[in-house]
Amino acid sequence: MAQDAMDCAREDWFSGDSVNFDEFSFKAFKLHGFLSKVALGYGKLCLETKGFCRTDMRFKRSRLHRWVLAGCLLGGAWLFPWQVVADPVEQTYKKLRIFAHVLSFIQNNYVTEVDENVLVHDAIKGMLRSLDAHTVYMTPAEYQKTQEDTSGAYGGLGIVIFNEGDKGYVIRKVNADSPAAHAGLLMGDQLLAVDNEPVEKLSLSQLANKIRGLPGTKLLLKVMRDGWSGPRDIPLIRKRVVMKSVTYKLLNRKVGYLAIRSFQENTEVETQEAIKAMAEKNGEALKGLVLDLRNNPGGLFDEGVSVADRFLAKGKIVTTESRHARHREVQMASADDTNTEIQLAVLVNRHTASSSEIVAGALKAHDRAFLLGEPTYGKGSVQTLIGLEDGSGLKITVASYNTPDGQPIPAEGIVPHAILEPPERDNMALDQDPWVQAALTHLKSQGL
Repeated sequence: MAQDAMDCAREDWFSGDSVNFDEFSFKAFKLHGFLSKVALGYGKLCLETKGFCRTDMRFKRSRLHRWVLAGCLLGGAWLFPWQVVADPVEQTYKKLRIFAHVLSFIQNNYVTEVDENVLVHDAIKGMLRSLDAHTVYMTPAEYQKTQEDTSGAYGGLGIVIFNEGDKGYVIRKVNADSPAAHAGLLMGDQLLAVDNEPVEKLSLSQLANKIRGLPGTKLLLKVMRDGWSGPRDIPLIRKRVVMKSVTYKLLNRKVGYLAIRSFQENTEVETQEAIKAMAEKNGEALKGLVLDLRNNPGGLFDEGVSVADRFLAKGKIVTTESRHARHREVQMASADDTNTEIQLAVLVNRHTASSSEIVAGALKAHDRAFLLGEPTYGKGSVQTLIGLEDGSGLKITVASYNTPDGQPIPAEGIVPHAILEPPERDNMALDQDPWVQAALTHLKSQGL
């Protein structure tokens, strides 16, 4: 029956056209079907996940039926184009029909062979290019990495790598009980090649994609270490790696240090556990905390709100604005399990963005923290992740957000109370990091 419906749709779609069906080929109709599948798959995604996959937003489940209905209506409009639709929608379909014609003409007449998937993906990217910089189409590999970043789990080696200029890519952290640790890799090792491919011309994201893969798969690293006569090949087997988003350390008997790498699943839980662990080690509750949000690109909206809530007993945390009522929300602080007795010094820089700006902005607006560093990135928008049936994904801006004082995040970012000069290099020891020491000095000036 489904095939009969498709056959009818084919005949109706080309009726009255001057283009011969055989010459035009069925490739254009494949795009027709592809777009229908996207719409139907979108509805299916809502059914399977009870809502959206999201990086910076949470959606009410009561809205689910509307999105499922929208996906079915879109899919039905493609499969049964003879049905009556509203004029604006019909005009949109006519434009897509032109696009399908162009695609087929290119495939049938262009001077060299073309890849249909590349054409369609590039067309989608071109469409999104007219929107804001944060609305993007992601290839399957890019979408998978984004999901891994927000979940904190991936198949890999358990290492952190930095590009250190003339020294190239250098391992700066090796997680305990990781494949890298079991293979004997050390902090400071220089990475030269992955599976015999030199890494010197790869970007950091390209290198990360090569290192990551399915748990249980093999790869070969070529590594150089001070004291070795030459590079060595190190075979490894990837395994599921869970990257914690929070690191912490006691600075003295009263003050702790807590850095949030990104806001991913369980960041709020990790934050609270870190504070309790430092208090237990100290033998008494912390009086002050250096909260390091430097180089934090954001992540999950809900987690950023929850972390801010841990330090605020009342008032607004953030409000989201959109032309759609379903995306307009006011997030309020709760007095439950709040660390209001801890004085805060927050470190931010030009790479502090999105959900980390929600935290910094809320704490500043409520006079709950003293901010030090550089103005933040200035990303005051909320995105939603949508998975497509071919494994690719769409990240689309659905709302903007305001700090508790009702002001949007300016393009210049959130300005800290104290401006600091950038340190000479990243990843310095805490006792040598001038920004951490400046934050500690401020807290001491408050009697700690």
